[in-house]
Order: sequence, then C-alpha cells, then structure tokens
Amino acid sequence: MAGEKEGVAFVIMSIDHHFFTTPYERTAIMGGAYMGREGSPASVVLNPAALYSIKRPDAMATWTQCNWKGDGGAIGRTSTQAVTESVNAQLTDTGIYVALPLGAQGGVLAIGADSFNTTYSAWSVTEPRDNGSRLFAAYSSSLGKNISWGYGLMCLDDCYGWGTRWYNGISLSKYDMKHQSQNWRHRLALQGDNGGSFRWGIQGTYGYGEGDNYWNGVDNDGKERLECTAFRGGVQWQLSRRTRLACDIDWQNIDIQFGKHTAAIGHSATAYYKGTTLRAMLGLEYSLSKSLSLRGGYRHSSFNIEDLCNKNAMQGINTAALGLDYRLDDRLNVSWNGEYTWMGYGDFTQSLSIRYSF
Repeated sequence: MAGEKEGVAFVIMSIDHHFFTTPYERTAIMGGAYMGREGSPASVVLNPAALYSIKRPDAMATWTQCNWKGDGGAIGRTSTQAVTESVNAQLTDTGIYVALPLGAQGGVLAIGADSFNTTYSAWSVTEPRDNGSRLFAAYSSSLGKNISWGYGLMCLDDCYGWGTRWYNGISLSKYDMKHQSQNWRHRLALQGDNGGSFRWGIQGTYGYGEGDNYWNGVDNDGKERLECTAFRGGVQWQLSRRTRLACDIDWQNIDIQFGKHTAAIGHSATAYYKGTTLRAMLGLEYSLSKSLSLRGGYRHSSFNIEDLCNKNAMQGINTAALGLDYRLDDRLNVSWNGEYTWMGYGDFTQSLSIRYSF
C-alpha cells in the first residue's frame, strides 16, 4: 500500500536513533568507521580500547541534530479503517565527555553524559514522543607492546511513548502507550597497531534492560524488556602523510518486548521489535593543511526487522557523510560533520564538537 515502505522506514529510524545509535555515531566521522582511530574523549561512547592513546586530560562537548520523515498511522480491526499520514521528527542531543590518564602504568579513565529529546510535527493519528539521558564510563590499559584493551559501560534512562487513535468498530478512541525503562550496555574492546601506518580494533557489546509499559496510565500487566548483542571490527591505514583510509563492519541482534497491548484495541498480543542490523562503513580523511582536514564517508545499513505490524520488514539504506576538522592549536579543535541517509523520505543529521586537551 502507498506509504507502507515510508512507514516501516520511519519506525526503523525512530527505534534505531532512540535505542541503538550512540550520540556521536548519529553523525559518524568518516561514515562511522572509527574502530581503528586514535583515542579521543568520544571513545567512551565508541571504542574504549582507543582511550589508552590519550596522554593528557582531554574533554569534548558535542551537539547533534537528527531530522527524519516518514508515514505512520493507526489501524482498527479491519484494514479499511487504517489511517496514514506523514510526520517529521527531530532529535536533539547534547553531551560532554572527559578522559583522564592515570599515569604511565595506570591506564586511562573516561566518563561522559548526554541528554536527548525528540519532537514531532503535529500528527492527529499517532503522537510519538521520546526523551532520555545516558551515562558512560570506560577504562583502558595496555596489554603489551602496540595493543590495548578497554571496557565500557553505558546506562540509558529513557521514556518512549505513542498516543494512538484506534477505531474499535464503533468510534475512534485515543490510547496513550508509554514505556519507561533503564537499559545497560557492556563493551569489551581491543585495539592494536603495527607501530606505524596500520591500526585495527575489535569490540563486542551486550545490552539488556527492563521497564514498565503503560496504556492510558495503567500498567497493562506487561514489562518492557530489551536485549541486544553486537560485534564490530575495523581497520585504519595511513596511506600517505595527508591521507587516511578506514573501514568497519558492525552486526547487531535486537530483541525488544514492549509488553501487552490493551485489550480495548481488539487484541492483547505482546508488542515487539526484533531482528538484525548489518552495517559496512568506509571513510577517508585528507589533510588540506596542518590545521584543516576534510572527511568523507559512506555507510550501507541492512535492517532485517520483524515487529507486530510489519512482519519481516527488510530495509537496505545508504548514507553519505561529509565533515571538517579545524585545529586552532595543539590543544583546541572544532569539528562539524553532516550526513544524509536515503531511507523513507530521507534523514539528515549534523553534529558539532569542540575538543580541548589540557
């Protein structure tokens, strides 16, 4: 049906932005290929093993904005009662991250926090809304010559809600669905190099969480449960004095149980969202001068998702990224990154970061 693909795309982008794409990855440097990059305070979010390369106290502040559009709606007891309309969504995220070297043999400790909020255009059928905050902590140390390990922990405290109008065969009623949960992610990573122009990184992630599920303010005998597993690997080559090339592969397995629907909408099945995501990322950085670098990237994401309304929804999407990094001196630099994703009606994301080494 018309708009079905855009509707699936909108749901996938909403869930992916909210639960599974970390703040700094939303506009990823060099297409998101970061496992082989040297450490920065953002490594507390990305690759904790990379923190070990930081040699002095370092801080970073980020601002990220995501915009995406799609179709959505509510379906009554028969398909003829379906109502579909388009909606615009905008997510704004602000974060701060700090890395602290603990001495020659003490490793590097990092902490960080961010807060995000999503607003939507006026939508008479379904009124989605979500917000949340994250806390990060990570530690990295040496495993020997040219190799380091890192452990990272993230806590997401979030609220994800939909106000749905549902036709029950007699009238169009409104039901407010709200999920309030806490989710945890554990990361274990390794990073190494050949002592020169080549660096590699691998990482495994396990996440879980549980929360309350409400319909019209009433706990409908259902808990939200989330579980995810991810593996990621990547490399970076210094091709010349001015040029760096990087590539990453990332795989995620997702299982979210949103709890039972209220019986008033015609069924009491458990709402869920589960499946796998595979991403391939390629990035290039070219130094225009000692202070200015140009970055570009490409990412292909393959979503194989199953949910209560769209069985076996498969989406393959492409993303192009472009960024600039300006180093004012050996302590302060500013970066801007933007990317466009061809999915549904499109998704544009941009981020600005300021980094200072003490």
